[in-house]
Amino acid sequence: MIVTYAYTRVTPKDSSRPPGRIDATLIATGGWPSNLGPTSYVCGPTSFVENATDLLIAAGHSRESIRTERFGSIGERK
Repeated sequence: MIVTYAYTRVTPKDSSRPPGRIDATLIATGGWPSNLGPTSYVCGPTSFVENATDLLIAAGHSRESIRTERFGSIGERK
């Protein structure tokens, strides 16, 4: 298993990657290439999950190989 961390604000001292959001470059270099048919797991708020899934699909990963789980607000508080 490969785990790639993307820190959006502050990175640990030993991080080789500057802070930033997931992008096409990270998808291309931070995981397994799509031609190997890996299963990708994406978990987070809906907008994050949709963005990461779109990036994976654009990189050639099949929709069927992407597992998603969304969390966060489900509506207005009363």
